[in-house]
Amino acid sequence: MYHLSKPSGFLGHHKQSGKLTMPLIVLLVICLLGLRAGAQYGGGNGEPNDPYLIYTAEQMNAIGANRKDWDEHFKLMADIDLSLYAVRDFKIIGTGNKNAFTGVFDGNNKKISNFIYASTNGGYKGLFGYVKDSDAEIKNLGLIAPNIDIGAGSGVGSLVGWVDAGIITNCYAEGGSVSGKKWVGGLVGYNKGGEIKGCYATCVVSGNEKVGGLAGYNDEKITNCYATGSVSGDRDVGGLVGDNVGKITNSSATGSVSGDDSVGGLVGDNGGKITNSSATGSVSGDDSVGGLVGDNGGTITNCSARGNVLGSRDVGGLVGDNDGTITNSHSSDSVSADTDVGGLVGDNTGKIRNCYTTGSITGNDCVGGLVGINTWPGKINNCYSVGGVIGTTDVGGLVGFNDEAMIKTSFWDIRTSGRNNMCGWQMYGIGCNNANGKTTAGMQTESTFLDAGWDFVAEIVNETEDIWSICEGLDYPKLASQFLIGDFDGDSRVDLADFAVFAERWLSNDSNFLWCRGADLTNDGKVDFDDLREFADNWLADDIGSPVAIGYVTIDDFESYNDLDPSDPESNRIFDTWLDGYDNPTTNGSVVGHANPPFAEQSIVHGGMQSMPYFYNNFFKFSKAERALSPPQDWTEEGAGVLSLWFRGDKANAPAPMNVVLNGSSPVYHDNPNATWIDTWTGWTIDLQAFAAQGVNLANVNTISIGFGDKNNIKAGGSGLVFFDDIRLYWPSLLEPAP
Repeated sequence: MYHLSKPSGFLGHHKQSGKLTMPLIVLLVICLLGLRAGAQYGGGNGEPNDPYLIYTAEQMNAIGANRKDWDEHFKLMADIDLSLYAVRDFKIIGTGNKNAFTGVFDGNNKKISNFIYASTNGGYKGLFGYVKDSDAEIKNLGLIAPNIDIGAGSGVGSLVGWVDAGIITNCYAEGGSVSGKKWVGGLVGYNKGGEIKGCYATCVVSGNEKVGGLAGYNDEKITNCYATGSVSGDRDVGGLVGDNVGKITNSSATGSVSGDDSVGGLVGDNGGKITNSSATGSVSGDDSVGGLVGDNGGTITNCSARGNVLGSRDVGGLVGDNDGTITNSHSSDSVSADTDVGGLVGDNTGKIRNCYTTGSITGNDCVGGLVGINTWPGKINNCYSVGGVIGTTDVGGLVGFNDEAMIKTSFWDIRTSGRNNMCGWQMYGIGCNNANGKTTAGMQTESTFLDAGWDFVAEIVNETEDIWSICEGLDYPKLASQFLIGDFDGDSRVDLADFAVFAERWLSNDSNFLWCRGADLTNDGKVDFDDLREFADNWLADDIGSPVAIGYVTIDDFESYNDLDPSDPESNRIFDTWLDGYDNPTTNGSVVGHANPPFAEQSIVHGGMQSMPYFYNNFFKFSKAERALSPPQDWTEEGAGVLSLWFRGDKANAPAPMNVVLNGSSPVYHDNPNATWIDTWTGWTIDLQAFAAQGVNLANVNTISIGFGDKNNIKAGGSGLVFFDDIRLYWPSLLEPAP
């Protein structure tokens, strides 16, 4: 048996032993504390040059579980999946003003998938709940398929619920959904004094008040950002931002937006500044509904909107209700409402200068090609409209009702608008002048506008800001900022075709040709190396409706097809590539190409010289035309984000739901079941995650098809003709590709 006893000499050494024991204990505690912090993460010590390293979902969750680390630096080292943390299991990082994340999180161009969080109320919810401090930063991070539902909660975003100073850079949320009550955004719920730049969101967003595709509320800066998901709410609902009192620059939104009051394609309610931005989604609401902004009390400069706008009162192609300032902007939206309906603005009490609109306008009372009702102290200067105008009471080619307000040096097309009167009614107002209604030829003549004092490029008599430019006899005036430098053939892109034109005019003094754009880009009298530098700076630039710089790969631009007989080795007929239902008409109602040469369409085109004519007949069958991609393509390279294609239908078509299918999977449908009625070239962008959700392997895409109808629900469907052009794969150059 062993006996426990004190070692010999223990009592004799008692005082000396005590002196040694205390330092050892302190040292042991310090070591244990250091080991505990390091053990929770994958390495590092939290310093700027040695951040904590995150490799796993458990390590990510550990950040939220340890408040003492919320002022440290972190770096994500691998893609991680948070699906093992369901509903409310994940520890939110930063829970409030007094317990905020104030550190730096570098996503290192990695992705976090399946962040799921749900509760019935509460605030500050997101992967990061509350971020505070001017030095706080979250950067280079992607969220895939986040799903956040906070019910009656406020301050909700997939990435950050509430930003109180700090910077969010190069971050995104793809797919998934975000919902809450107030201050709800696809990426950030509430941005107070922070900066969001180079970010995007494609998720579906819903809430009650101040709901946006990217951010619910912004009072500081949003730059080079975009959103593509659908957004819905009650008040202050926007495709990018719900309520903006800060600055939005070089940003865009393409998703559909719906709500009740203050609903806009980009911003619901704007009291700040919006510059160089655009919206192209459909917008619907009740009061104060606009293609870009629902209710504007701030400034809008160099902006545009394109799509369809539907509402009841104070509805405009660009802005629903304006008491701010709008300059150098335009709209091509089709607008339909009951009262106070305008191609640019529904109800104006602010200032509108150097703007135009081309969309069709339909309403009942106070309907105008540019403005529905212009009320004191409203002012309209140097503007025009050319869209068709249909209404019942107080209907004008330019303004529906000019109520104690002013209109100056503005015009409209009497032919295309169907209106010989500038204003439907004027009461104590100034400027309703029917002599300013011009024919289409007059509206495409520079002197019409120069004589009225408009500022055009290359003239110095009026002003020197070079606001307007015109391809005389070919088109109406456009804002000079719209012309894409180097786009010599007018197809809204700068590519090899433009370079060939440029090369032909090398060392010449060419200043006016083709699409009214001379090769002497610097206007110094000779096409030389200075012009080449200008051209190179715009290489592969593309005006697809977003001011954000983007790169793309062409899937099919329909330019290579010819009419040669199959016996000719150079034969490349469009229907030999896009396989249709010509040989199987009982089950497939599609026919690609015209019956006689030229088989490809050469008049109705979006870009280049050709497009694809697609005849569909869905009488108890569906329609599908499919192209094989050989070899198969990897659509995940360099972070590709969306598939884009352009289409143009006809109001005479009998509608049928339009879809795109990859690899023979389930179809992704256009959100407008009557899209085949749209009779202007319209872009359709599809988030690639929509295909991934159908099980498509985006790294191995071998077929793409365009269809009409539902093969699983065969019935007596529609028929007609739709043209397609410029099918491309896009990714934003805002984000650095992962190494």
